Amino acid sequence: MLLGVVPAAPYICGSFKLETGDLLMIYSDGITESVNLAGEEFGYDRLEAQLRRAQAGAADTVLFSVLGAVQDFAAARPLVDDMSLAIVRLDD
Repeated sequence: MLLGVVPAAPYICGSFKLETGDLLMIYSDGITESVNLAGEEFGYDRLEAQLRRAQAGAADTVLFSVLGAVQDFAAARPLVDDMSLAIVRLDD
């Protein structure tokens, strides 16, 4: 979804409060739609699994862990979409 491009597009608004130790991940579809040589997408399950493996690390460690997993998965396939990923961790 392109945010802010279509003025009349319906958006779901909400709010939440991050607590100490919480991790917030924001990503583009280029992460989940990265394709390997077999034509499989990285997908939400692999993304969640990688996030769970790396979640105890600092924000930059989590970011590079997830990006590395996506790049390893896609291997020799050329990128066909942008990949954006932001990790925020609320510390003490």
